Amino acid sequence: MNVRNIIIIILDTLRKDYGEKYIDPVLKEYGFVYYPNVISPSPWTIPTHVSIFVGEYPSIHGVHETPLRKIPEIRIDKPILKSLISVLLKKQGYHTVLISANELVQPNFGFVGFEEIYNLFWAPKKILSLGDRNKLEKYSMGKLKYLFTPINLLIHGEFNLLQKAFSELVYQRRILAFLKRYPLEKGVSTAISVLDSLDLEERNFIFINLIEVHEPYSTKYHSLGGMNSTLTGQVTEDLIQDWQSGYVKETKYLANKLRKLLHILQKKGILHNSLLIVTSDHGQLLGEEDRIGHGVFLDDELTRVPLWIGLPGVSNTPFNIKNLKVGYISLVDLYSALLNMAKENTFEIPIRNVVFSESQGIPTKIPLEKLPQKMHSWIEQLEKHRIAVYHGPYKGIYNVDDKILECVKSYDGSEITKDVKDMLIKDVKKFLKQARLKSAVRKIKLKKSL
Repeated sequence: MNVRNIIIIILDTLRKDYGEKYIDPVLKEYGFVYYPNVISPSPWTIPTHVSIFVGEYPSIHGVHETPLRKIPEIRIDKPILKSLISVLLKKQGYHTVLISANELVQPNFGFVGFEEIYNLFWAPKKILSLGDRNKLEKYSMGKLKYLFTPINLLIHGEFNLLQKAFSELVYQRRILAFLKRYPLEKGVSTAISVLDSLDLEERNFIFINLIEVHEPYSTKYHSLGGMNSTLTGQVTEDLIQDWQSGYVKETKYLANKLRKLLHILQKKGILHNSLLIVTSDHGQLLGEEDRIGHGVFLDDELTRVPLWIGLPGVSNTPFNIKNLKVGYISLVDLYSALLNMAKENTFEIPIRNVVFSESQGIPTKIPLEKLPQKMHSWIEQLEKHRIAVYHGPYKGIYNVDDKILECVKSYDGSEITKDVKDMLIKDVKKFLKQARLKSAVRKIKLKKSL
């Protein structure tokens, strides 16, 4: 096996079931092997990416949401930077490249160690303030608003508001979005062009994040955040339909673009000597239990992710997956497998009987003062630390703050007995004990280095 390059492609927000249906046929054309039973350590971007970059669960690396810490304050702290896979591979002589359409997977959030950085992120700018929007609504003229609302603004002398509204609603969200094919196109075409133009070194580490299947799915609901809509009770049947149809359209679009991306790698002569990993950082809720989005809950639609691996000398032959009918792969373990590949030129992913996924609150700030009082207690409940534990055919969700096992499910119909529940609780308590110990050791090392 002669592996010269390591390439990771994150298909951000891709669910396992949609990945199997639309992406798997494309990757099988290029000899990729599909891995079932893969669990993401978190239901949203930053904690999962940090887990991939440092090989630790969120409770250990600490880069996650809390009731007080929200986006954009959630970022990689200095003590962790030297452990990033990008930093370590750079020290080993790899030419490191970051190609990311996700605004959270950038150096300003701590993803450093890259010699070349390509930020693909583009979205229509928000120019109107909340006050502007409320004022604009007052002058809106119903179904013919795009014709008569501007006239109404002119009559009332609202020239500045008219200019701002035109800039955002017409120019940004209509004209520019149309020209850039947004939101169908969210950067994958640019990523393909970047790859085609790269003058690659002898050994390369390329990390790519593509967000085509991330919301928004239409300009109609451009301003609505998925999980925020769920948390504030704004999910309608029309919105769910928009997400479901848009998600399918985006996944099909991404599949076609992914074929072109792999063709570029093949054309440049690096596909045959590269370890390629294609996976997702989390899934997406598309109306299950009237919920959309991601970031808080630990449903399987969010935590179970697809994983494909392309490796020189391995074509259409499963490797190291004989125990996956009863075991799991955690994305956390990609880190050690990649480092081992860089040092020993061998690749093996651990198959574990027990893996975890964590939520420690809501990633974004929810304005409780603007919500009905009856919703406050529900929002406060969601700000608690929860751990999903997968053990054999069982899954449980444990509320760490309240110290209770909130739910248990069986995937094969096995009986859920008291012994099963005790086993899952024991798994979580062992995990928490190890996490606290490792966090304490890191703090001691940091003090010594200061």
